[in-house]
Amino acid sequence: MNDLYVEQLVEKEETKKNVLKKMCIVVIACLVSLLLSSQWLFKDPIHASPLIIVVALIASYFFKRLNIEYEYLFTNGTLDIDCIYNKSKRKNIFSAEVSEFAVMAHIDDKERFNGYSALPVKDLSSGGIYGNTYMFITYFNGEKVKVIIEPNEQLLNAMMVYLTPRKLFLRK
Repeated sequence: MNDLYVEQLVEKEETKKNVLKKMCIVVIACLVSLLLSSQWLFKDPIHASPLIIVVALIASYFFKRLNIEYEYLFTNGTLDIDCIYNKSKRKNIFSAEVSEFAVMAHIDDKERFNGYSALPVKDLSSGGIYGNTYMFITYFNGEKVKVIIEPNEQLLNAMMVYLTPRKLFLRK
């Protein structure tokens, strides 16, 4: 069989918002741990140790969820996007047939997306706008959405096989 298979990994950039979230997680975990270890809550602070460990585990869980990578898997016309948390846990978050895209163009190509401005945006890219940042319109969970991705040249060439020239507008 001649299957068309392309795989790409895109690492999400560290934003100020994520840094602020991480700082808040650490500060809240420290404050809760201090509160639990205070003498007025427990007669002996050693009894708070199991609770402090639980707080640390919860903080660690949320902290790790902020380290994100996206993996684009293109197989025979189907684009699957998985979210990889902390380089260890994978979750499929998007799957669609490329032939069902209404339009796909570079994110700066405003004329192709006229009439789609009210649609919700699902950003599955690194977070920045680069030469390979594209957006497409499709249905996701029963509603029409704009999806932002960063396909490399190999992935774009594979998509060209399944998208008509009236739907795919490559940046020149």
